[in-house]
Amino acid sequence: YRELDSLAKSFASEVNQIHKEGLDGYGNQGGELFVIDPKFKVTPTSGQTAVQSAVSVIDVSKISYGDINLTYDKSAGQVSNIQLGNESFSDGDKIIFSLNGKTVTYTVEAGLGSDRTGLMGSISKFLKDAFGTQITVTSGSQSDIAISSQLLRNFTFTAVTDSTTGIVSQTNHSGLWTATDPTTKTSVTGVDVLQINGLQVEFSGEARDGETLTINAGNRPAAGLKVTITDPKKISAAAQFRVIENALNVGGVIANLSYEKPTLVPATVQKLEAILSSNLNSTAGMDVDGTSSLPTLQINGGKKSIEFALDNYSSTKPLELQVMTTDGRHLVGRKLGDDLIQAAKTEALKSDRVVGQTEIDLLVQQAGQAVLDKAGTTGGFVEGATYSSAYLNGTGDSKYKDLKVFYGIKGRQTTTPNYDVNNHLLLSNDPVSAKLRFGVIAPDSDGVIVKKNSLTLNSEPLKSLTHFGISSITSGYTIDPNATFFNAGTSTIKVTSEDGVLKYQLNVPGAIVDGGVVSTDSASGISTLSFPDTDGKYSDFKVSYTGSLSDGDTIQFTTAALSGDNLTDHVMSWLSRQRDAYGKGLLSSLGITAQVVDGDKSTVAIEKRIELTRAVQADKKQISLSGAFAADSTTINSGNAFNLNIKTAGISHTIAISASNTKPTGVINAINSANIGIEASFDYATKKINLIGTAGKDNSFELSVTD
Repeated sequence: YRELDSLAKSFASEVNQIHKEGLDGYGNQGGELFVIDPKFKVTPTSGQTAVQSAVSVIDVSKISYGDINLTYDKSAGQVSNIQLGNESFSDGDKIIFSLNGKTVTYTVEAGLGSDRTGLMGSISKFLKDAFGTQITVTSGSQSDIAISSQLLRNFTFTAVTDSTTGIVSQTNHSGLWTATDPTTKTSVTGVDVLQINGLQVEFSGEARDGETLTINAGNRPAAGLKVTITDPKKISAAAQFRVIENALNVGGVIANLSYEKPTLVPATVQKLEAILSSNLNSTAGMDVDGTSSLPTLQINGGKKSIEFALDNYSSTKPLELQVMTTDGRHLVGRKLGDDLIQAAKTEALKSDRVVGQTEIDLLVQQAGQAVLDKAGTTGGFVEGATYSSAYLNGTGDSKYKDLKVFYGIKGRQTTTPNYDVNNHLLLSNDPVSAKLRFGVIAPDSDGVIVKKNSLTLNSEPLKSLTHFGISSITSGYTIDPNATFFNAGTSTIKVTSEDGVLKYQLNVPGAIVDGGVVSTDSASGISTLSFPDTDGKYSDFKVSYTGSLSDGDTIQFTTAALSGDNLTDHVMSWLSRQRDAYGKGLLSSLGITAQVVDGDKSTVAIEKRIELTRAVQADKKQISLSGAFAADSTTINSGNAFNLNIKTAGISHTIAISASNTKPTGVINAINSANIGIEASFDYATKKINLIGTAGKDNSFELSVTD
């Protein structure tokens, strides 16, 4: 039968390969048409058995079809099975795990309480970090999490929770199965699941110490060959490429299309794994020449997640990340062609013409194609690659396939491990503040460092920023420091009258803005002149003054490029002026502080670094305030006795307030005497009772009153 079995395997494999290259009636790529489904049975070597076993095929090519012997050792293979139940946990719930007396506490992360899969993954990672190689953490066949050990033959493991909603249950058992192929002498062990010769065996039921079973093949591969598809439309009979002839053609030419994936062996571009280690520390990085036109590295298809860190900015070798496919689609980075666009705008200005978006798109395409043509196949691009920016930094429907791109910088709150060195155990993971450190911030050719709404902090758009500042202004006038978009030079505001109506015009180097509007605060008498415009360049520009403007008046001010400490202070001031959606200081509302750190100063760039830090958010004490009383001698509940019901940390407490203690001071003394972790006091200024609980979600409390 060996020849027939071999034919069945080859036939199924070859036909499936061809079938996967076509399209089915639904327009999808074909799947497997044939499958080999051999049958196996498990029998006891002697007598009866209480063990239930299930055999499934995981790799038909590895099946040997010979007998496999199974033996059971009851004194080996201890396992603790942890079941989380079907109820949801709450954020902040705690699960306490103990291994041989060493206890660690897991806290349910925000958003995972009702996410069963995410919660199991988070707990598994926590246990691996906490106990290291002493235990093995897997997904159990009869539980959510299975705990075993290759190092400890016997161990004590427990799991309990303080959750009022979630449930943790545990079962423990010992015993180890061993599967052996007598022909190849291959042997594997497992607690309740084994994998050997392309088969997976799962056990349940009570096994006897020393019990032996045998796996026998119930049929041969040829007998197990069957068709997997029952829907005729899922037969992939169509080619992936198709040529449709025009109905008016008179010739008999038949055209066929085929696609052969190019094998790229770029001479200058190495694969990611060959030149970068999986380590974001700067010491593990590589030097990159930012002036080179050739790609630096190639990412193989199939990668799930890639994260790069760029550092050590050099003004002579600018470094930025650009990601393209080998056929020329630009996925991540900055649009190309800045120099071409600027040259086109300069020429257009000479003839009083505006460069339109269509022309800009063509210049971007031209610049991108030049990059591809210059790099060529030597740089890793396929022959005839065509540049496209359609997917550049795309989100939603415009993204490339399912690629998710974040283009910016992130500051994450991390943790640092705190180890018990003597016992080689992780005691805790201590939180570390989130930090962002800006590299060199350089202006573009217009002097703009940040364009309006081009930079966001936690989804809040930031105002624009240039490296120009106001150096002088006509006496009696002030300019709002939010004004950030000016070219260097002298600017003038002119006031004219047309038919008795005053007109205000702003003349800055390179632009003229009309439509100035004056508003006056009736309380302070201060007037504000602003220039709203469609481009948003001058919408933050406001001139304040007292009195009034008349026909023929002028206001003159001068702007100059800032440098050194002035430029650094300018950026820090810009950060402090940012406001959130409620008009509050953005940094303070987010708990972020900004500071200047080491670096040199330059007239063309900010060489000093600016660091944003968001400190670890500490648990806050819960505070509850009563309504205001007329005085501290006011009686509560008309002087009648009543009960206070306080629930804290999930435990309900009833405090009896006698008729003689119904004044605020009496109630406060009764609460403090109960010693339930709630501190009561009286605020004589507001005439209110304050209740203060301890920090942490688990120590929250509720208060109700019954007569």
